[in-house]
Amino acid sequence: MVKYDYSMLRGRIRELFGSEKNFAERLRKTDVTMSTGTFNSRINGYTYFKQPEIETICELLNIDLKEVKIYFFTQKYEFNSYKE
Repeated sequence: MVKYDYSMLRGRIRELFGSEKNFAERLRKTDVTMSTGTFNSRINGYTYFKQPEIETICELLNIDLKEVKIYFFTQKYEFNSYKE
């Protein structure tokens, strides 16, 4: 499973909504109706965001659709230490 780095997304959420909890509550009131648990699962990389969710999140956070890759598809790389 590919892991994505959502640090830019987290920063934008905190900048505009103060916390991920506040944002998840606002997101629940949209057509997406995503629960807080589902949002946490997505932003913590346990499940992937769906296209309609990405579109709604971009609208709420004023993210231009040209920037979607930066916020949602930047891969997270983990480096393993080499052991002999």
